[in-house]
Amino acid sequence: MSWRRSPHAKGSLVRRRILSVIAAAVAVAGTVFAATPAGAQPSPSGVQPNIVGGTPAPDGAYPFMVSLQAKDGEGTGYDRHGCGGSLIHPYLVLTAAHCVQGAKPEDLQVVVGTTVLSSNAGEKRDVAELKAHPKYQFPNYDVAVLVLKAPVTSVDAPLLPSRGTDALERPGTTARVIGWGNTIEQSHGNPGNGNRSFPDRLQQVDVPIVSRAECQVGNPDTKIDDTLVCAGVTHKDACQGDSGGPLMREATVDGRKVWFQIGIVSGGYGCAATGAPGYYSRIGNAEINDFIREFTG
Repeated sequence: MSWRRSPHAKGSLVRRRILSVIAAAVAVAGTVFAATPAGAQPSPSGVQPNIVGGTPAPDGAYPFMVSLQAKDGEGTGYDRHGCGGSLIHPYLVLTAAHCVQGAKPEDLQVVVGTTVLSSNAGEKRDVAELKAHPKYQFPNYDVAVLVLKAPVTSVDAPLLPSRGTDALERPGTTARVIGWGNTIEQSHGNPGNGNRSFPDRLQQVDVPIVSRAECQVGNPDTKIDDTLVCAGVTHKDACQGDSGGPLMREATVDGRKVWFQIGIVSGGYGCAATGAPGYYSRIGNAEINDFIREFTG
């Protein structure tokens, strides 16, 4: 996956391809690992090219997944991709605020439902409006909503948790994160020995939820408050380019399997490093939940 982490942001359209928009977002997020065009460098011997510890996602597994792209960028969607997102309503995409800070609606395009970025699959939509949480200051309240010019119909959106609840965030339970970000582990101070690998196909990985107290120890320079939920373990994590994508829990509702989106990829101290879980904007937080529901009703 690709952008995440500001020393520590995990995405802000961190791949150079999202051009000036992404560059601005990265600057706001802080010092992000140096961005490199996806796939510009081969994976070193012995490195598994998945989300970081994950597997390729099957076609159509996540129809609500969004690639946030530079509208007028060159090349395929693989070249234009900068951040992830999720379709939460026919007209609404949820992403990280650091992905769009400094951007204008006309700079961006979203592709909904694609699995392989370089393909022509998925539905493309222009952005009419974008709004970040009014209290955003990375990484806290790192959430933004994009209003689309035309709806995307016939897609089952992930469910969102209730305001002020944490029933789906019990430490030790398993969540899933998906994205097109860097797949090579990045330890703080020695980011992948300079190696990066950005996949064309969407990646998925299961990660354990981590308590905020443990997460604070692993991320000493970041205020881990109740606007954040943490997840990850050695060799399994989101990374640069995954920012804005969903952290999810699977559940059974009325006899069918559904996804609840509990977080939005935001940042971390490296990627998949031992003792440094990633942190995600927490959708169950009352103020973040209220902000999102201003749009969804």
